[in-house]
Amino acid sequence: MTTRFCTKRKVFLSALCNELRSRYAGRLRFHTPNGLHVREIDEECALMLKETGFRTIRLSLESIDPKIARQVRARSQGIVLKDSKTSA
Repeated sequence: MTTRFCTKRKVFLSALCNELRSRYAGRLRFHTPNGLHVREIDEECALMLKETGFRTIRLSLESIDPKIARQVRARSQGIVLKDSKTSA
């Protein structure tokens, strides 16, 4: 992941959190029941989420199987993998 891409995500997250804080000023509580990708949450993002009202932040585990983890990473990056058993 490039620095520019991370910066765009943080700018978006920051704008979203600022808007939610200004509109609802602590009157709402947010949760992430389906999980956030652990690679996307650093200390700055975690603090921003907490200050916005996120109270339950679950981190997602894609897989501990290396083959499945590779496929999930590829899908999230828009790469199509061929299964060697079904490819001719």
